[in-house]
Amino acid sequence: MDYKILSIDETGKAHYNHPSKLFVISGCVVKEKHKNELRLNADKIIFKYWGDKNIVFHSADMFSRRGDFEIFKEIEVETNFWKDFVRMIIRKNYLSFYVVTVDKEKARLRNWQVKTIVEKSYELILSEFVKELVKSGSMGRVQSESSTDQDVSLITAHSKLQRNGVGRIKGSDYFKLITCLSLVTKGNHDIETQLSDIMATVGKLSGNLKIARPIERMIYDEFLLKTQDKNNPSYLKKLI
Repeated sequence: MDYKILSIDETGKAHYNHPSKLFVISGCVVKEKHKNELRLNADKIIFKYWGDKNIVFHSADMFSRRGDFEIFKEIEVETNFWKDFVRMIIRKNYLSFYVVTVDKEKARLRNWQVKTIVEKSYELILSEFVKELVKSGSMGRVQSESSTDQDVSLITAHSKLQRNGVGRIKGSDYFKLITCLSLVTKGNHDIETQLSDIMATVGKLSGNLKIARPIERMIYDEFLLKTQDKNNPSYLKKLI
């Protein structure tokens, strides 16, 4: 049986006292048999631009051109890097991406608690994943970068779907289809989780494309192309 892996990350915070206007949860789905190829392609890019240095793709540093990504201050280097990144990674047909956004001001007006924002976001992204598993005839595993204030919400959403199911998918079927839920640390350095972090940019830009830099707009446009893939479709969902 083929397996697909959903790697989840979040951007911003659901807390109302946090300055982020949007809470974004993003996911990268990769066929397990292609994980090594994905890692190899990432390593090729790293070697081309940094040599043997251990590099972790972190969107905040990448788009701010800081730390290891100060080399992006040279526009030609930054442009060439992202062209390589899109060609060798994002466009691969064994990858799909899910992005769920919540407008926190709208959530406040509906009197949503912080845990409601997070749980509903996780529930939606897990629901989309299990639908894809049914459509493709695959089994699934889920991994998420551990966050002490959100891990419980992920487990709660997962448990709810195990009980209640999704649409025509019974809870017992969900239970069988998603065989593992793992909480990983940043030290895990999974390229799939790093891709989830980068694709969260799509969620942030969905509220206002006018703020996008050309590089960020390129990522957004590539994501839109992925949504048209009939075999491995990507999703951008505005929960509220």
